[in-house]
Amino acid sequence: MSAAEFSERMRRLGELVEEVEAGGDAKQLEPVRALVRAVLEVHREGLRDALAVAGDATEGGGERLVRALVERPSIRSLLLFHDLHPDALATRVERAVGAANDAARVEARAALEHLDHERAIVRISGGTAAAQGLLERTLARTVDEHAPDAELVVLGVEAAAPVNLIPVSRLVARAGGATR
Repeated sequence: MSAAEFSERMRRLGELVEEVEAGGDAKQLEPVRALVRAVLEVHREGLRDALAVAGDATEGGGERLVRALVERPSIRSLLLFHDLHPDALATRVERAVGAANDAARVEARAALEHLDHERAIVRISGGTAAAQGLLERTLARTVDEHAPDAELVVLGVEAAAPVNLIPVSRLVARAGGATR
């Protein structure tokens, strides 16, 4: 399953929860809530045990196995949901900043300045305003992928100068060299 497909399924799950919450009375909803809590507790313990087994794998492959699991968007999301992700928030935000710098491939650079609980303050510097804007959008995507539990605050992005476009009619030449 791709990250986009998984994200869509999670969005749909949220919609279904909202529908159930909006459509029933409190007496009917309580058994549903208890059922969901019980299922989630079972899943959390199963995931916790799976991580422990993966981490204890013999021949030094345990850490590689856990890393491989965490790189899968669906598994990463489940671990984050159950507060079982093996990496601290700071590590995940740093990884996201690095991934954004690599992916944007612009002269602007992002750096984590401070992490205060869930609030990640990242400064973008260098490059043109357009490069900074591209990096900012890339950063928002990578933080959402690696650390969706972080609140991203971006500093230092300059407003892009307005772009003056040449109308298409001036670009299309008529026969004889005249413009429209």
